[in-house]
This record gives sequence, C-alpha cells and structure tokens, in this order.
Amino acid sequence: MLDPESPVAESRPLLGLEEEEEEATASNRLTSEKNPTPLPWFQFSTAVLVDLCAALSASSMLPYITELISGLDIIGGDKEKVGYYVGLFATFRNVATTLSILPLSWLSDRIGRKPVILLGMTASTISMLCFGLSRTFWGLVMSACFGNLLSFNTGLVKVVVVELTDSTNRALGFSLLLMVFSLGGGLSSLIGGSLARPGDRFPHVFTSPFWKQYPYFLPCLVVALITTQSLLIVHFCLKETLQSRSRSSESSPSILAVNKNRPDIAIWKLLTYPLIFVIANYSMYGILYTSQDAMLPLFFAIPVELGGLGLDPVHVGYILGSYRACAALFFVGLCSRLIQHFGPRRAWSISILCHVLIWMILPIANMFARANVAFGVWACVALLGLTTMCLEMGGVCVYIFITAVTPSQDLLGTINGLAWTVATIASSLGPAVSTSLFSLSHERNILGGYFIYVVYLSLSFFTLWLTSTLPTQTRPVWERESR
Repeated sequence: MLDPESPVAESRPLLGLEEEEEEATASNRLTSEKNPTPLPWFQFSTAVLVDLCAALSASSMLPYITELISGLDIIGGDKEKVGYYVGLFATFRNVATTLSILPLSWLSDRIGRKPVILLGMTASTISMLCFGLSRTFWGLVMSACFGNLLSFNTGLVKVVVVELTDSTNRALGFSLLLMVFSLGGGLSSLIGGSLARPGDRFPHVFTSPFWKQYPYFLPCLVVALITTQSLLIVHFCLKETLQSRSRSSESSPSILAVNKNRPDIAIWKLLTYPLIFVIANYSMYGILYTSQDAMLPLFFAIPVELGGLGLDPVHVGYILGSYRACAALFFVGLCSRLIQHFGPRRAWSISILCHVLIWMILPIANMFARANVAFGVWACVALLGLTTMCLEMGGVCVYIFITAVTPSQDLLGTINGLAWTVATIASSLGPAVSTSLFSLSHERNILGGYFIYVVYLSLSFFTLWLTSTLPTQTRPVWERESR
C-alpha cells in the first residue's frame, strides 16, 4: 500500500523512536516560545471575506427552507411530508459538496488557489439567484447543488490561511477564521429570517407582485450581492498563495496557467501512515462533534420522562445562542493562546476530553431534572456550555495536523481535500446515529435509557486513545527545510 521510496512523505511511524519524539517536542517548544510572526492582515482579511461569503451561502436559506418547501406542489398539502423533503434536500446538498471536495482541491494544486476560489464565488452567486427564482422542489435542488458542486471555498480558504501563516501564528489564523465563519452563520440566519416574504412583512416598500410570486428571492439577492462585491475584492486584492504557481505566473500571465512544479502522484500514494492516522482522528472528531451538535437541541426539548430536560423552544434558543456567542469569543480570546501554550497535540486531547465530559453531563442533568433539582440542571447546562466551547479547539488543531503531514505545499490542496472528504462522509453518520440511539435507548429501556451514553463514552475514550497516533512535530516539512 505504501511506497517507502516515495518522495511524497516521510513514512517513518508517528510513534517513532524516543529521541525523535524528544527532538520534535523541543522543536515545538521553541516554536511556541518564539515571538509569533504578525499576520499579513490585508491578505488574511481578504481570505476571511471568502469564508464569510461561504457561510452566508451555506446557511442563509435555513430559516425559511421548511416554510418554502411546505408551500410547494410536491407536498400536495400533506404537512407530514415536509420533514421528508427537507431532509432529502439537505442530503442532495451534502452529496454535491462531498463530490466536489477532492476534484476542486486537486484543481487548486494545479492552477492555484485563487482561480478555484473565484470559480466557487461565481457559482455561489448564480446558485443563490437561481434558488430564489425556483418554484419547484427539483429546481431548488438543482440550484443548490450547482453551487455546491463548483464551490469548496470553505476548505480552500483554510489552505490559503496555512500558506499565509507559519508555525508561530497558524493557530491564531485558524481561530479567527472559525470565528468569522461562526459569525457568518449568525448573520446568514438574520438575513434569511428577516428578509423572507418582504411583500408580507414590508407591504408599503415591496409593492410589486414579483415579491409575492417569489417571496424568498430578496434574501438570496442580498447574499448574491455581498458575494459579488466580495468576488471583486478577492479578484483585485488576494494574491496567489501557492508559491510555485505564484512564481510561474511571472512568466505566464494567464490566471489559469498550470502549476508544472506539482508532483504528478497518484492519490493512493499520498496515503502514508501519518496521514491515515490524522484522517482517522479527524473522522472520529467529526462523528463526535456532529453527534453532540444534533443531540443537544433534542436533549433540551425532549420531556424529562423521555430522557431530556423538557425546556420550551424559547429557552432552547437562548441556550444554543449563548453557546455560539461564547464559542465566537473563545476563538478570539483564548483558543490560539491555549494551543500555543499546550501545543496542538495536548490541545487536541483536551478537546476530546470535552466530548467525554459532554456524554457524562447529559445523563446527570436528566437525573437532576427527574429529582426536580433546578440548580443542578442549570449547573449542568452551564458546564455543557463550557465544554462545547473548549472542544472547538479541535477544529483548529486538525488543520495544523493535516498541514504537518503534508510533504509539499504543492500537494496541500489535494491532501486537505482528501482528509475533508473522508471526514465529511464519516461525520454525516453522527446526527442520525445519535438521535436514533437516543430514541431507541428509551423506547426499549436499554440500560435504563442510558445506552446511548455508554456507546458515545466508549467512542470518546477510543478517540482519546487514538490521539497517541498524532504527529508530535507540527511544523510542516517545507517550513523545516527552508530554515
């Protein structure tokens, strides 16, 4: 399976000799103690703008998609079918995204990051406009899938951040990037929820029959305009970050000039043991993350006798909103500092420990609720907020690990896409498995309704053990060789 002669990667095992590990630890300590290199703020801000547009395009339809589909002819007035078609729509979008990841990542290694990002932003703009003008279910699906098939900007912008940063400021760069994506998700919900059906909400302003005929076009138009303006800024301001492509562009002015320095290597030869272990950790983290993300709203709302807390929608909204706000503040104030202090590997272990704590806190909170101990319930809710905030470190660390096991900057896009593809497929199992296990545990009274927690605690401890396979040296090969 692996070619020891291949120039793709250093295929020595991650759990290597003791002296190698000590050398790597010392190197990481020197890196963390060194004064961080200042971020290239102008280029970094332009890259962040790409991520903001990706968040807007991905989430702006969520506040009204259920209402939109419920009014389509395919429902036939049967409201019970709405959930099925909403789920089907989300499935088609996820499949389109998964299919696009690896080809677009490979293309970014061939022609550069910037052309593929511009392609994605153009496709997102067209997709949003077509979505707002669609009046059938399959029209909505085709519009959304068109944008997802041609855009992987959420992943590519992380590659750009890697190439704009070094080992001393990479954690800060990823923390700020994830913060902006989180804020973009909130802004997109505000746009989608506030501007839907403008003919009904603002009848004195939107008087044309067009707004009655296409009641969800306005939020799509606003997102498309923001993306178009951002596209122009990116086109004129963002410099190509793929170094070999940037050098070749001096002799070839075409934006689509091929990167001839990229190693022509089959994808299966990229699967060195270090990369396999990183992908395995990433996949398990994704399963745990999406599972708790789907589980928390259900747990808060389900009646106490069925294993939840029985909170009303208003309180659930306030709790989840406060969790998001705390996560955004955590990205700004603490995340990068903790990673610099503990190192990526220990920070990753802390993140996985937070998953362990979440699956321990949930049944305890339900026990307090059954005993009518209000203080205990709200103390558990507060602890859940703290743990969900700290586990976000894993989302930063994983990209540091992917970068660390990438042998060449010219392969960064492909390897990032490969890891993202596998992790996305694995993560898609999380929501369905966690919610189904929760229902099954209580319907059949398996282990008193606590069977789900045994399963996920086992998965969390397994992931914690898997942490030992992660690289100790987190400075990329090309950075080490350039010193």
